[in-house]
Amino acid sequence: MADTLNINEVREACSSDELSHVFTFLESQDMTEDEGFLIRMGDESTKLRAKLDKRNDTIDEAWSFGPDNEVAKAGEHCLVESQVRDRRRLDLIAQLLLLTREGIEEKKAHIEKIKAIQTQKRVRRCPDPEYARKMIVDIDVVRVRGDSVGGIVTCIV
Repeated sequence: MADTLNINEVREACSSDELSHVFTFLESQDMTEDEGFLIRMGDESTKLRAKLDKRNDTIDEAWSFGPDNEVAKAGEHCLVESQVRDRRRLDLIAQLLLLTREGIEEKKAHIEKIKAIQTQKRVRRCPDPEYARKMIVDIDVVRVRGDSVGGIVTCIV
């Protein structure tokens, strides 16, 4: 999702007025974007590693011309500077990948939290809304007969 949608736009996009669906949809969209980012940055990291390895070989080759070759020495110096910069870039990509993975786990936890809140809001705390309705009907039928659906718990210590 290129733009962050407001709640009404998300309600329309996910065809639901229920806020839990809206926020779950938003978090899921963010996770999908983050997973795509991980793939792209993983590819960039792989390319940069290959470039660093190749440049190491080139630096070794430049060094083989000896300390008296001024052009080789200057070229080696330039390559080493580029190598240092690209190693820093690789470290930053690694940090971005870590942060993004943490963000994905955080979003998964957010979705679970929203689901838990929805479950707690339902009568009988049943995670499935259809079964929650059936449970309510069954409990009412038994209650009208003057009975209960309760149980007996025996605790032996």
